[in-house]
Amino acid sequence: MIVSNHLSYLDIFIIYSVIPSVFVANSELEGEFPLGAVTKYGGGVFVERRNRSRLLDDMNNISSVLDMGLNIVLFPEGTTSNGENVAPFKAPFLKSAINTGTNVLPLCINYKKINGESVNRDNKNLIFYYEDVSFFEHFFRLLKIKDIEVDLEALEEIEVNPKMTRKELSQITYDKISTAYV
Repeated sequence: MIVSNHLSYLDIFIIYSVIPSVFVANSELEGEFPLGAVTKYGGGVFVERRNRSRLLDDMNNISSVLDMGLNIVLFPEGTTSNGENVAPFKAPFLKSAINTGTNVLPLCINYKKINGESVNRDNKNLIFYYEDVSFFEHFFRLLKIKDIEVDLEALEEIEVNPKMTRKELSQITYDKISTAYV
């Protein structure tokens, strides 16, 4: 299981370019064009984060992917952020790693430069995708970028043991990623 901070839909392409993976996405995205279609046809797993009655089924789906030996990527912040910090993690789906005895590889994404200039308050919205910005509004801004420098850092793998709780695993993972995030 791969766990990462989440700043933009670009994160998916960046991680996938290095590690072929199945991505976990919020079910709200399923009907959104084009991101929902890309996720669906890329083999993504949609989860309903707000519906506790579906939680067990969603965890079982994630566990099935892990049992098949596939890499699965989880963004436990639950949404993208404005880049000011790593938002607190939502822990439920990390239970799938514990249930299957799958170690967790934390990844930290740091966008460094846009068109040769350090990422800052004035230019971060060209990459970071959050709040009420429509996909196409953001995408057309993104097309104006000539060069993006990003650091994808694989952190120390977390060895999962069956006595670990999902909250403990979440906190360990969060601490590693938030410490590495700039």
